[in-house]
Amino acid sequence: MFKSAFGSLIVLTGAITLLFSCSVNEEAETTGATETFTEADLPHWVIEPETLIAETEDYMPGRIDNLRVMPDGSIIILDRTPVSIHQFDASGQWVKQVTREGSGPGELEQWSQLRHTPDGFAVSRMDGSIMMYEAGSDGSFGFARDMNIETEDRQVAFLRKLGADRLLYQRTLSISTMDVGNPDELLPEFRDVTFFVLDETGEVVQDSLIAIRQHSGIIDMGEGGSYIRIYSLPWRFSNSYTFTENGNIIKGDPETGKIITMNANGEEISRDVFRLERREVTAQDIRGALEDMEMPRELHRRAEARIRSHKPAFTRILTDDNNRLWLQTSRDNEDGFTYVVTDMSGNPLGRVELPVNHNLAAVQNGRLFIRYTPDDDLHEVRVASLNL
Repeated sequence: MFKSAFGSLIVLTGAITLLFSCSVNEEAETTGATETFTEADLPHWVIEPETLIAETEDYMPGRIDNLRVMPDGSIIILDRTPVSIHQFDASGQWVKQVTREGSGPGELEQWSQLRHTPDGFAVSRMDGSIMMYEAGSDGSFGFARDMNIETEDRQVAFLRKLGADRLLYQRTLSISTMDVGNPDELLPEFRDVTFFVLDETGEVVQDSLIAIRQHSGIIDMGEGGSYIRIYSLPWRFSNSYTFTENGNIIKGDPETGKIITMNANGEEISRDVFRLERREVTAQDIRGALEDMEMPRELHRRAEARIRSHKPAFTRILTDDNNRLWLQTSRDNEDGFTYVVTDMSGNPLGRVELPVNHNLAAVQNGRLFIRYTPDDDLHEVRVASLNL
C-alpha cells in the first residue's frame, strides 16, 4: 500500500509555510567501513512486539502521535484524539493525564508538538509559546511554566531545549499562495532549513547551528492559489537528524550515506559513511507508486522528474542509549519497516524488521518502544526486547 508508505494527501488553502535557505560545509574526510553491504548480509534479529499500552478504564487511545521514554523508564504519550498528554510507568500502567486540550496554562492546541528538555519535556504551541513540564517529588509530571519567546521572525518552530539557556529553533518563512503563479516556485524540489539557538529572553545565542535539506513533494495548485494539494513523493532524499544522550547532534545525508556527528555547538566531531549497497528504482516501481498516489495524470511527468534512479540509503535515524544508530532503510513495501543497526561510525551490526503500522519511537534499556498505528483500529504502544 504505497499510499500509507509515502504519506497522505494534504490539502491547504491561502498560504503555505516554506523553509528559510542556508548552506553548510560538507567537505571533511570520512572514516569508518569502506566496503558496501546489503541488508541480507546482516544478522536478522527477530523481535516479537507485545502490547504495552492499550485501552483501559483510565485511558482510551485515539491517535498516538508521539511518545517519549523518560530516564526513569516512565512513558509520556501525546494523543491527538482527543488532544492530550498521558503518563505511564515503565510497565505500561497509566499514572495520570498530564494535560488536555484548551487555551489555559499548560493546555494543548491541536497543533501542539511534544519536545525534549533535559529536565522533562516541553510542548510548543501555535502562538509561539513553549510549555515546560517537569516531574514532582512523586515522579509524576505536571505543568511547570510558560515561555513566550519574542523573536524578530515569529515564523519559527521550537525543536528542543539543549541545556541551560539554549533553545533550539527551526526558522520558517510564510509565503502567500496568491503571490505565486508557478507551483515549483512555491515548493521547489529541495528546501533548506536553518536551526538556530535562542536564550530564554529571545536573544540569538547562535545563528545557523546546522542546516538540513528537505525534499519537497509535488503541488497541484488551483487558479490563483484557490487550493493546494501536496503529494508526498516516494524515495525522498531528505536529510535526517537526531540527538544523542550527551547532547551531540547526528545529521545524515541519505543520498551520499554520510553520517555527521556534531557537538551541541554545531562543531563537527566526525564524518562517516553508511555504505548500504545502492538500490535501484525501477520503472515498475514508479508506475505503481504514482498510480497508488491517485494524483492527476498531468502531474505524473513532473513527479517522475523528481524521483531519483535509486533509493536513499536511509530515510530516518534514531539513537539508543548504548551509542548505536538505528537507520530506517525501507519504506516502500507493504511489509513494514527495516532498521539497520550500526555503531556511531555507521558500521553495520545487524537488522530488525518491523511489521506494517509499527513505527519505532525509541530504543532504551534493551527495549524497542513502538507506536502501533493502524488506520482502522485503536492505536497502541508495543514493546519488544532485544539483547545486543
